[in-house]
Amino acid sequence: MTHTASTSRFYTRLSSEDRLAIIEDFELGTANGRELASLYHVHKNTVYRLLKAAGAKKGSRALEAIAPLIAALDERDRQAAIQQAEDLRARIALHDAHMAIMERFMARLIEANARGALAELRWC
Repeated sequence: MTHTASTSRFYTRLSSEDRLAIIEDFELGTANGRELASLYHVHKNTVYRLLKAAGAKKGSRALEAIAPLIAALDERDRQAAIQQAEDLRARIALHDAHMAIMERFMARLIEANARGALAELRWC
């Protein structure tokens, strides 16, 4: 960015890098024209002329800006799903253990009843 003084105004000349950065920020949707004009110390019309000449569309590349966030959310969701599956597996294993205990208990109960020894059955 270079500054040029005139008789009544202070002008800022945008470098090629500044122009590319303005276009990129606008297309990524991280700033609007007025914000970019303020940031680069130029008139808003200068920014809008640049954007028009470049054919830039506001937010046209917004997915590029949020792609890392989407990837992080996808990974977090994947980790949460894995944790839920592991928790469910543990609950099923516990349920199966309880069912095995109940099946043994019911078998002993039926056997004791068939022998007429229900009163003698130890519950523990």
